[in-house]
Amino acid sequence: MISIVTAYPEHAEGPGWRNELIWIVVRVNGDLREVCLQPDEQTDEMRSMFRVCEAAHATMKVAVERAMRADGPAKTSISQQIGE
Repeated sequence: MISIVTAYPEHAEGPGWRNELIWIVVRVNGDLREVCLQPDEQTDEMRSMFRVCEAAHATMKVAVERAMRADGPAKTSISQQIGE
């Protein structure tokens, strides 16, 4: 059985190139996998939502990074879950 857990957009870039990817976390028979859609594989609906979702994703990522630098329940929980 396959189910979509979440999807989030992300810019990727390097010297002389840039890409707008959509990362998808998929549960396949209980295992989590991450797959990526290139721009030519994305639907019009996905492309139209890219900017607002990327802003939300970036804001959440910064909030989690801040929580990991502070002592608190978020850092404790994440550390325990990843085995640190």
